[in-house]
Amino acid sequence: MLFGVILLTVAVKVILISGCGVTKSKATASLLAFWETFNIDCMAIGGLAAWLLQRKKERILALLFNRFTQIAVYGATVALLCMGFQTAMA
Repeated sequence: MLFGVILLTVAVKVILISGCGVTKSKATASLLAFWETFNIDCMAIGGLAAWLLQRKKERILALLFNRFTQIAVYGATVALLCMGFQTAMA
């Protein structure tokens, strides 16, 4: 169920943002504005992470505290910052 919510909201956002088969209209623009501020997918991803941590605690913690994982995340963060990536601030 949780994974389905994540997939559905991400799919809707991708379709609306990319404009795949969606005509540009006022209704589409207002729906896109709503979906950009509607962060249920972020909450669902957090819920999924909490569920995984609760169920498979040792395996997830071993992955998160793996030196390679941490170096990869730090490297990706630095690369994104160097390319000028900015997060949307509400």
